[in-house]
Amino acid sequence: MLNIYIEDINFNNKEGKMIIKGEESKAIDPTFEEEKEVILKINHQPSGGKEWVAKILGKDTKYGYQREFLQPIHRDWSSSGKTGWTYYRLERGFTYEINEPWNKRRILELKLKEDYNV
Repeated sequence: MLNIYIEDINFNNKEGKMIIKGEESKAIDPTFEEEKEVILKINHQPSGGKEWVAKILGKDTKYGYQREFLQPIHRDWSSSGKTGWTYYRLERGFTYEINEPWNKRRILELKLKEDYNV
């Protein structure tokens, strides 16, 4: 499980920042609320599989997790559609499953600031 706290928000993948915040997030989505949400940036590369993000709602006997698949809020893809970035809005306080092309699926638990204990 990958835990991301407000203090750790500069989490990077090998291509660059994966969690977007501040002015950059407002440019992607003007309705963004930093206290409640983060924006996740995922590599789009169809040759390595489809990127997606799902909110985990509970356990499922057939699929392992009961999930709600999220719709992207923004796509920054090349004109050919073969490379680029896909952006998702995540709410703090929930757990997500992330599938990024050429990488393993990851579980992300997005904590609230008040849940962070040192």
